[in-house]
Amino acid sequence: MPYKFKILTYWIIIANCLMMIGAGHAVAPFIFWELFTLISGDIHGENFCFGFGCSYNASLNVAALVSLAGQFMLLVSTGRESHRLRHISLGILLFGFAFLCHNLFSDGLTQFTFFTGIPFLAFTIRLIYLLRMQVPDEQIEK
Repeated sequence: MPYKFKILTYWIIIANCLMMIGAGHAVAPFIFWELFTLISGDIHGENFCFGFGCSYNASLNVAALVSLAGQFMLLVSTGRESHRLRHISLGILLFGFAFLCHNLFSDGLTQFTFFTGIPFLAFTIRLIYLLRMQVPDEQIEK
């Protein structure tokens, strides 16, 4: 993987982790909620809602687990030369972000999270663009 792709990949993960969320009466980076969800095992009942009709608070745990899986896969893809794995992990991260921000026009907390997630979106779009513009090695040899 070229150096610029690795740096951009790390910036995507950092931007996703530092996206701010509103939880309770506080504001925290998303990585804290991801770790809280993973450690507490709070993935059932009213705090775990998988659907686009869920409230912001109910969708936090699902979005955290999805984003954590995408971050892990993106880290694994930096050591491999698989464009497919990189695209899948970026898709998972984008799905987690979209799931977290699905109430964008009706909830102030969702709007706050969306606006703090703009750097994540910009880095992700840039990496997807660079990956799509890169000529595969098989075509160079021909």
